[in-house]
Amino acid sequence: MKTRIIHTKFWKDTWVSSLSPQSKLLFLYCISNERLGLTGVFEIPLSHIVIETGLTKKEVQEALKEISTKVGYIEGHIVLLNHDKYQNYKTGSDRQKKAYRKEYDFLPDPCKSALENKKLTSWQLVGNWLATSQNTEIRKQNTKYRGEHLKISEYLFSLIHENNEYVKRPNLELWAEEIEKMERIDKIPLERIEKMCAWCQQDSFWQKNVQSASALRKHFAKMYASAKTQYLQEKANPPPRIYRTDRRKNLPS
Repeated sequence: MKTRIIHTKFWKDTWVSSLSPQSKLLFLYCISNERLGLTGVFEIPLSHIVIETGLTKKEVQEALKEISTKVGYIEGHIVLLNHDKYQNYKTGSDRQKKAYRKEYDFLPDPCKSALENKKLTSWQLVGNWLATSQNTEIRKQNTKYRGEHLKISEYLFSLIHENNEYVKRPNLELWAEEIEKMERIDKIPLERIEKMCAWCQQDSFWQKNVQSASALRKHFAKMYASAKTQYLQEKANPPPRIYRTDRRKNLPS
């Protein structure tokens, strides 16, 4: 279980004192959230904030607007703009620097920009957090993917990341939607999709051409044919069996 330290002078801070009760709650929720890592950025849907804080969606949106000088909501991510002022892992030990860099590299570019500039752009201030949250909620209402589709998406990304550690973390919810379409529309069993994820990332040609779930769906038929051909060839020409020599026969009498 993570521990967060909140200074007792928090409630006497001039900026905090000027906030509405809803904004105070949301700000405290953001800086003490269990999802918060080394960079000060964490991904969370607006609907989760609503459930966990007890605020309405409108209250969350209004609070985000009020605390936008300290906290941003960019592409579904909470961004604490002054996080490194209190938790500066960039200048810590080599282990901390490495862990920070690894987490930082997976962040969306707009989040990185906000961290570096320590402020939101005018476009983000006016409408990005609202547009992002609305689009996220609309997509969640219309989506048909299930937990197993998201699990396969995470599995595919983990394999891609093993081959290229510099690849950026994508929106896995969009990947899950592609996996769901493969099962529902293309009639491909989930077990076969999962096996193809492993096969394509072991193949020197296909691992370069399949860097997303949409590419997996696009090339699935060709890859399945190649995998089947490879299987039949290996079955027809199995590698020679290696028999162990009975060392007892070579022992001196």
